This record gives sequence, C-alpha cells and structure tokens, in this order.
Amino acid sequence: MAFTGKNIVPIVDGGAGLGSITKGWGGAFITNVTASSATQGGKLVLAANDGAVMASGHRLGVIEFKGAEDTASTLTIGARIEALCDATWSDEENGASLKMYTTDANASESLVLTLDSDKLATFAGQIKNERIHHITNTTTSSATEGGMLNLISDDGAALGDDHRLGRLAFQAAEDGAGTIVQGASIEAYADAGWGPNENGTRLEFYTKDADSVKELSLTLDSDLLATFTGAVTVTGALTGTLATASQPNVTTLAGLRAIGTADTPIVVTSDTITFTSASADDPTITIKNTSSGTDDMAMLNFVKDRGTAPAIGDNLAEIRFFGEDSGQNEQEYGRIFCETDVVTHGQESGKLSLGVANHDGGNGYGLILTGGSEDNEIDVTVGLGANSVVTVPGGLSLGTDLPTNQQKHLAYFTFKGYGSSDGTNYDIGEQMSDNQAPFQHDTSSGSDGLTAQTVQTSIRTTGHIMPYSGVIKKWVGWSTSAGSGTVDVGLFKITPTASDASDLTPVLLHNIQYTASGQDEMLAISENSFSVAFSAGDKIISAVKGGTSAKAWFLDSTLEVEWS
Repeated sequence: MAFTGKNIVPIVDGGAGLGSITKGWGGAFITNVTASSATQGGKLVLAANDGAVMASGHRLGVIEFKGAEDTASTLTIGARIEALCDATWSDEENGASLKMYTTDANASESLVLTLDSDKLATFAGQIKNERIHHITNTTTSSATEGGMLNLISDDGAALGDDHRLGRLAFQAAEDGAGTIVQGASIEAYADAGWGPNENGTRLEFYTKDADSVKELSLTLDSDLLATFTGAVTVTGALTGTLATASQPNVTTLAGLRAIGTADTPIVVTSDTITFTSASADDPTITIKNTSSGTDDMAMLNFVKDRGTAPAIGDNLAEIRFFGEDSGQNEQEYGRIFCETDVVTHGQESGKLSLGVANHDGGNGYGLILTGGSEDNEIDVTVGLGANSVVTVPGGLSLGTDLPTNQQKHLAYFTFKGYGSSDGTNYDIGEQMSDNQAPFQHDTSSGSDGLTAQTVQTSIRTTGHIMPYSGVIKKWVGWSTSAGSGTVDVGLFKITPTASDASDLTPVLLHNIQYTASGQDEMLAISENSFSVAFSAGDKIISAVKGGTSAKAWFLDSTLEVEWS
C-alpha cells in the first residue's frame, strides 16, 4: 500500500479511516503482487481480538457505507455489511453469518439479507429480479436432495389453525404504467393448530377470472383429498380411486374402466341412466360373478321401498322393450311387469306378467303367474282373450292328471241330408245299400221318431258312432224346406248291444222346429245352451219330419261334442 501524504485517522473503537471527514482519499487499492493462485489476491481483513474467545452473536467486523446528509458534513450510514458469530468460537466451532442492512427514511436501518452458517440465505423482504432465478443443489442427487425453496412463517409462536405458511404468487403488469396485479397463487394453510403431534396442512390454488376476483380452484388437503371448485376435464388416462364423485359438473368420464372396490357399495342417485352405442349388437351390459362357490351367482335386484306399508297391486318393477313402427314412432313391443298380489305378513305372494303389443300397439299380458292362495302353488294364465291360440310344439307334461272339470276334449261331426216329407213321420237316413245313401232320408221312424228299428236298419242307416262318452255342447247349421208348414229336425241316439238281435229303439237327444219358407230362404240352426249326454258306442243319427206331405227339405249342420 502506498501513501502520498494522505491521512490515516485512528478511531477510538479500534477502527481506522483513510483520510478525514473533510479530507479523504476518494479511493484505495489493495494490491497483491504475489503470483496469482487459488490462495492469493488482494485481501482486506477485519479482525476482532480483545484477548478473549468470540461469543455467539459477537461481531467480527463491519463495513459501513456513509454519506453526508447536510452541508455540515454530517455523515449517516446508508448501508452496512457485518459479520456475526453464529456460536461461541473454539478450535472446533467457527460458525458465522453475514448480515446486510439498508437504510430507509430517517436513518432507519433494516436487515435485508442474512447468509448463515447453514448456507441459508434469508431475505427479510421481497426478492425482485428481472431475470430467471435458478436454485441449484450440487450435492449428489438422492431422494432427499435437489433444489429447494423454503417459505417460512415464524413469528415466535405456534402456527394457528387456518394461518398461512406461505404464498407463491404469479404477477404481471396490467397496464403501461407498470401496475402489478396478481393473476394466480399457490398458498399453504394450516389445517389445524400446530403442535408437536399436529402439522396438518393444505395447499390452495387460486386463479382470477375476467373481473379480477380471486377464486379458489383446487384444494389439496391433509386427508389426501383433491377438491375442485369447478368442472374437471381429463384428456388423458385417469387412474386410481375416485373417493367422491358428487360434483354435478362431472359430465364425461371417457375411458373409465373400473369403479369402486369389493364390498364397497356404489349408490347412483340420478333418475335416468342411458347407455348409447352405434356399434353392432351394443351396448352390452354384463353382470359377472367370479366366485368358485356352486351356489354363488350374479344378481340384478329391483327394490321398491315406499316408506310406508304396501298395498295389494303395488307396482314393484317393470322392464320394457321399445323399438319403432313403420312411421319411425317410438313403440313399446314388450314388457315384463311385477306387482304385489298379497302383502299380509306370512302370506306374501306376487304377480309376474309377460306382455307384448297386441295388434293395435297397446300392451296386453299373455302370460301371468300369480302366487296362489296356498303355499307351493302358482296359478298360471296363458293367452289373452277368447280368440287367443296357445301352441305347444312338443309334448305337454303334467305333474298330475287334469281335474275332470278342466278337461275340454272337443270333437265335431257333420249331419247333412235331404228328403221329401210324408206329413206325419220322422225319416232317418236311407240304408247304405241304396244308391241314394248316405244323404237321402227315406226310412220312417214314426211320428215321434221313437219307432224301434231292426238291427239291419240300425246298422245300415247314416250316423256317427261315439268312441267315448260325452255330451253334446253345440249344434249349428242351416236347413231349407218347400212350402210353409212346420219342420222338425231331431238328433237321436241308438244303443246297440253285442250279440243281441232285439230291435233298437231310438232316444231323442234334441229337436228343433221351424216354419218352412221355401227353398230360397235358409233357416239357421244355432243350439249352444244345452248339454245332452251319450255313452261310448252310441250311434247318433239325424231324422227330419215335415208337417206338409211331399215337401222337399235339405239339411247341412255340424255337431260339437265334449268327451267326458
């Protein structure tokens, strides 16, 4: 160091000044002319040595930056840098920190930056830099290393519930005047009052809308729940478990492949769920059971819970099948419907109906199962209306014989013929040996039709042998007769006896009478409200009597019988 007549002014506190308050050097150089190396260079040493060990908080040295605040050369500190011990010094401890101060207003000094022995830089105020900041950690990378930015709240007291730990704000100018406005922020808050066993924290993400109002968009809380205030759009894969899906703005979950876990019920409260697909034979709904148990199965339950006592005829569930008609109008073509039949406790029975659209588009039930009036009984109704046809392609197996009153075996026989009345007697069919047989009726059976006939006449006359016993249920047909007299048309039976040559006396089964109107007008035979019995082996014959002689008559009719 070279001195050229300048002053070195001692200061009583152990320091020294170059020049004086009124006479200074204006500058100084500390030059090291030794060959440069990692240990050489100009050096300024500020040392504290009072003969004792440096204690924690004691100052090692200070550099003050002063200037005159008036024309009287009053010097005031504008900034300073000082070094303080971080701990009591020894041959194993020399921790120290650098503190940098600036002055505001009337010589009011403020600590701005502390660089401590733990390599931490603590800024008392905001950090402003027009360039990008890089926080670099050169320690070997690991699960606990990496660049770190710590935002610390420490007022000397435990952090309170909902108190903020720190904020990372994103700001920009909103006009040419440099007015800085916050656009978004990430803020950390305590979820509870902090203590040795509680450090619950949540992160809140804020954005701003067009009106510059700060809006909470996302909260990540200490229960590991992510709560979105608005709608959520996921353009990629969404994996993991969705704990709560009550947000009404979740309208699309494309690619969703699994919901829920085993033994955890899922409740959907929407009124309507629609599955839509344009693919062939889709959409398909599969309910699959993967249990190895032989009695385990997949189930689809329809539950009706009125919240009050049920009543007979309560609708429980319905499955409907819809399509379109030729005009592309929506049309229901079938349904399965279940309702209550008896709701008395201990006597419960149900009613299940299977229906289809029947000709006019309306739904009618063609198969109805009803719980019945006793245990282990189910009543079944098949078909709808008297004209319904029930077809059984294969055999029909019955657990027990049908009750007699439920057996309806019907058969049909034709009775037709012609003749010319004699005005007095019934005429039965001509014997089959005559070339006018079997339709001509020309054998007299007496005025009441009950005249006994020989075995030869009985076997040769026209008629039908009944293979089973039964009853006549219906007789329908048509008849004409010349003239205007009365005409009697009767059905008789004769009962042959094997190996018996006795004459056979006819028995009247049913007789009708009409008034002739000539051959141009047919008179109807419509008898369906009677039940006349016959036995197996009986021969039923027809006989006609005209009240006026020599009048031609004609008959064509069908007889319905029911086997017993």
